[in-house]
Amino acid sequence: MKLTTKFYSLLIILMISMLLVGYLASRQASEVLRNVIISRSAGHAQSVIDEIDRMVHTRIAQWRAYSESPQIRQALHDSNAEFAKLPDIQATIDERDQQWRSNDPAVSQLSTEIGALPLSQELARQVSLLNDEYGAAEYGEVFLTNRYGANVAETNRTSDYRQNDEQWWRSAEKEGVYVDSVAYDESAQEYAISLCLRIDDSQGDFLGVLKTVISIHEIVDVIEQSAKQDSVLNISLIDAEKKYIYHSAYSARTPLDQISPLTGLTFTSFGPTQRVYEYASEDGTRILSIAAESRGSGKYMGLGWEAVVDQAEDSLMAPLTRLRWNIFGVALLLATIVLGISWLVGNRLRARIARLSHAAKRIGDGEFGLQVDDECHDELNDVVRQFNAMSWKIVHSHDELLAAQHRAESANLAKSRFLATMSHELRTPMTAILGFTENLLESPDYGSIEERNETLNTILRNGEHLLGLIDDVLDLSRIEAGRTEIQTELCSPGRIAKEVTGILKKRAAARRLHLSVRCKTPIPAQIETDALRLRQILLNLVGNALKFTEKGGITLELSSTFGDVGRRMLRVRVEDTGPGVPPDKLEHIFEPFVQGDSTTSRSFGGAGLGLPISRRLAELLGGTLIVESTLGKGSAFTLSVPVGDIEGIPFVESIDQCLKSLSQPSLDMPPRIDANVLLVEDSRDAQLLIRTILERAGAKVTLATNGVEALERMEIAEEVALPYDVILMDMQMPIMDGYTATQKLRGLGYQVPIIALTAQAMEEDRQRCMDVGCTDYQSKPIHRKTLLKKIHLALSDQQQETVISSPGGRLEMNSFERLHPANGDSSGPSKPTRS
Repeated sequence: MKLTTKFYSLLIILMISMLLVGYLASRQASEVLRNVIISRSAGHAQSVIDEIDRMVHTRIAQWRAYSESPQIRQALHDSNAEFAKLPDIQATIDERDQQWRSNDPAVSQLSTEIGALPLSQELARQVSLLNDEYGAAEYGEVFLTNRYGANVAETNRTSDYRQNDEQWWRSAEKEGVYVDSVAYDESAQEYAISLCLRIDDSQGDFLGVLKTVISIHEIVDVIEQSAKQDSVLNISLIDAEKKYIYHSAYSARTPLDQISPLTGLTFTSFGPTQRVYEYASEDGTRILSIAAESRGSGKYMGLGWEAVVDQAEDSLMAPLTRLRWNIFGVALLLATIVLGISWLVGNRLRARIARLSHAAKRIGDGEFGLQVDDECHDELNDVVRQFNAMSWKIVHSHDELLAAQHRAESANLAKSRFLATMSHELRTPMTAILGFTENLLESPDYGSIEERNETLNTILRNGEHLLGLIDDVLDLSRIEAGRTEIQTELCSPGRIAKEVTGILKKRAAARRLHLSVRCKTPIPAQIETDALRLRQILLNLVGNALKFTEKGGITLELSSTFGDVGRRMLRVRVEDTGPGVPPDKLEHIFEPFVQGDSTTSRSFGGAGLGLPISRRLAELLGGTLIVESTLGKGSAFTLSVPVGDIEGIPFVESIDQCLKSLSQPSLDMPPRIDANVLLVEDSRDAQLLIRTILERAGAKVTLATNGVEALERMEIAEEVALPYDVILMDMQMPIMDGYTATQKLRGLGYQVPIIALTAQAMEEDRQRCMDVGCTDYQSKPIHRKTLLKKIHLALSDQQQETVISSPGGRLEMNSFERLHPANGDSSGPSKPTRS
C-alpha cells in the first residue's frame, strides 16, 4: 500500500470518528439544553402569573379594608332600613330600574341625588387618590348596592339601577369575592376587570355589594417588563376560556380577543401548575410553549388565567447548531493537516516546484518581494535562491518608482497648496490696502477726521499683516534650508514670559480674555538658550491661542522637569479655552499652510505658518513642542527646552521672584505694607510673631482664631465699608479649618488675596491650598522677608487686576487710600464691592 493511501485512509477514519463523536455529543446536549430551557421558561411563566395574582389580591385587600369602614357599613345599613319600610321592595326597585334605563327625568334627579351623596363623593375621592398613587387611571367606575341590589352610591352613572339580577352580584353575594373576566369598560374606555366584594356587618349579616372596575394597565406592564428581560421570549396571558388577554409580541396594549392555539393540544405536565406544549405555527415554525396556571394569593383563589411563554425551537437549538458546525470545522482542520503531511512525505519535490510556480504567479499579480523558503541543499535550491534575489530587485525597483511618483505628487500638491494659500493671504489684505488707498486718492475730503484715521489704521494693520506673513515665509524657508543660527546665552525665562504677556495683554483685553503667567514648580532664574527664538516661539503660541479663543483666556505655566535622558528641561505650557482641535488633525497643524479644518482660515485667517515654525525652532533649541486638545474645551501646547549649564543659579517659585532676582538691587529691607490685613491663626505665639512683623511693616492687623471668626470679620468689614486687602489663612485650625473657610469665602464672592499659612511643605500640600482658592502659599516657619514679599506681590497683582476689571480702567483704592485720600477729600468711604 502506498504511503499516500495510508494517510488518506487515516484522514477518512479521523473525519468519520469526529463526526460520530460530535453527533452523539450534540444529541445528548440537545436533551439537556431543552430541559434547562423548559425549566427556566416554566419558572418565568409562573413568576408572571404569581405577580398578577399578587396584584389582584392586593387590590382585593385594599377594597376589602375600605368596604369595612364604619361609613360604608352605616350607609348600607341606613339604605337597607329605608328599603325595608317599603310595602313592595322588589316592585319599587323594578320600577326605578325601568325608569333608570329609559332616562326618565325623575330618575335623573335620583341619579343626581345619589351622585351628590357624601358617600359617592368619598368613593370618587378614594378613586382619585388611588389613581394618583399609581400614576395612571387604574380605576374606572365604583358603585355600591344594598342587600336588595339597588344603587346606594356611585362615582359614575351606572347603566342599571337594579344589580341583583347580574351574575357578578349573585356570585359576590354567594362567594364573598368575585373577579369578572376582562371586558371593555365603557366608562373608562379601555379593557378592565371588575372586582366585586360582599359587605357584611360586624355580626356577619349581609349588607350589600361593592363593585370597582380596574384597568389592566398594571397587568400589561408586568408582562412587558418580563418580556424585556429576554428578547427571545414571547409572553402572553389567556383567560379561563383560552382567549388572549394580552400578547407581548403585539404593540397594541389591548386584549387580542382571540382563541389561544394551545386549545385542544396535548401537553406534558411539568410541576403542579405548569404544562408544556409543542406545535407548529402557521408559517411552519416549531413552537415550544410553557403555560403556568394561576395559583391565587393568600385567601384569594386566583383568576383561572394562564401565563404562556412561547419560543421558537430554532432559536433554542442555535447553540447546538453552532456546536455541530464547530465539530465539522475541527474535522476539516484535522483532515487538512493530515493531507498536508501526506503531501510533504509523498510529494516533497512536487510541492517545492509547485510553491516556486505559485510564487512566480503571485509576483506577477503584484506581490513584489515574495520569498520562497527551501531548506534543501540541491540544484533546485540554487534556482530558489536566484528567484528570491530577483524578487528583492523587483521590490527595490518598485519602491523607487513609487517614491519618485510620491515625491512628484507631493511636490505638485505642495506647490498648489502654497500658491493657493499665499494667493488668499496676500490678496485679502491687499484688497483692503488698495481699496482704502484708492478711496483716499479719489476723495481728498474723504469723511471726517475719525473716519480718515480709521481708514489709515486699517491700511496700516493690513500692511503689518503682510509684513508678518512675509517674515513667516522667510523664517520657514531659512529653517528648511538649515540657515537658522542658534545663539545660546543666559536669559531669564520668567522675564521672557512676562514680556510676551505684556506685548499681547492689550490684544487680550480687547477680546475680553484673561492672559496670565505663573510657575507650576520652582524654575531656574536663568537658563542657557536662544532668548530671541524662545520669545518668538512663545509669541507664536500665545498669539495663536488668542486668535482662536472666543471666551475665557490663556494661561502660561512654567515648570522645571527632567527629560528622557536625565537632562533638566524648562517646560512652558500654553493653555487656552478655545474650540479645540479634532484628534485626527493634531499632527497636521504642524505642517506648513495647514490649519485645524477647512473653515479655520475663513473664520480666523492666517497662513498656518506659526505652529510649523515654532516646532522647528523648538527642535533647533534641542527641545520638543507637543499639543493636547479636547473639542469644545480648548488646547494646550507644551514647549520643552533644555536649560543648559545652570550650576550656581537659584530657583524661583514665581515670575515676580524671577524678575526680582534679576533686577532688585537690594533685598535687605522688605517693602512697606500699607494695607488692612486679616490674620486667621489659632496659635497665640504665631499670632504674636506675624502681627509684630506686619505692624512694623506698616500694616493694620485684625486677628481671628478660626474660620468661623474669619467669616464674621469679613462681613463686619463689608458692613462698615473697610474691607480687608489681604488675608493670611492658617490651614489647620479648630472649629473650621482654613481649607473650608477659603472655599466659603470664594463661594460668597470675595476676591481678596488669601495667602495660605501651613507647616505642611510638600508640593501636594501647596497644590491643595491653591485648589481651594488660595492666591499664594507660605510654609512655616515664617520668614519675615519672604512673607512681606508675598503680601506685597499679592497686593500688586490685585491692583493690576482691579485696573483691568474696573469701569474705564480706573484703579480702585485700598482701605488705607480710602481712609487717607491724596487730594484731601474726607467725604467718607463709599460702599465697596466684594473684592
